[in-house]
Amino acid sequence: MNNDYPKYYLYYSSIAYANQIRQSKKILINQDLNYEEVVLGKDATTVSLRAVTGRSTVPKIYIGGRWK
Repeated sequence: MNNDYPKYYLYYSSIAYANQIRQSKKILINQDLNYEEVVLGKDATTVSLRAVTGRSTVPKIYIGGRWK
């Protein structure tokens, strides 16, 4: 992965649909994007996700601070 910015964030739950998570990771890796995984229940809570995004569904990919 390269070190270019903006940094990408992949938010997901450990109980979320595994196929969607794999597909999201694959897209980021195939594009050689530097990303950070944020696991709800471990790294963040659904309350904090809702405070930032207004939603609590996952997976979510943030690019340059914006949800895509």
